[in-house]
Amino acid sequence: MDSDRLNRWLTLGANLGVIAGILFLAYEIRQNSAALEAQSRYSHSMLRSSFFSSLSSDAVIPPILMKAQGGSELDAEEQFRLRNFYMQMFVNWQWEWGEHRLGRIQAPIDAWRRLMLMESTQAIARYPGLRSTWEANKYAFTPDFINFMDNDLLASSGR
Repeated sequence: MDSDRLNRWLTLGANLGVIAGILFLAYEIRQNSAALEAQSRYSHSMLRSSFFSSLSSDAVIPPILMKAQGGSELDAEEQFRLRNFYMQMFVNWQWEWGEHRLGRIQAPIDAWRRLMLMESTQAIARYPGLRSTWEANKYAFTPDFINFMDNDLLASSGR
């Protein structure tokens, strides 16, 4: 009888240990998730900061953008640099959009819409040629992002 009682106490202790382990694991997972979300927000902040910093410190791209904004024709090298600048922007947007879909960050989607709308109305846009670069290179991106760009972002801006 004593060994049966001891077995029950040991089983109860083992079960309580399993429950405590599960609770501790849940706590650790929650802390890890919070840390990953913070890292994602930090990465987003650094990505955006780096983009704007490059515009203020880069000796090449700002003069090309200003030249394009003024309506001047770009030579082949300038066009190449501008297209690659736009592609970098789209890569950043795809990352931001993906993280936004997962609920990790707030992507500036309304700002993207305004940017595309400026271009579609033939105003002197901040980024001349941005839409045409997208159209020519969009298949380098994921199908979901292409769908978002074409059917949400560009459709809402009036194409």
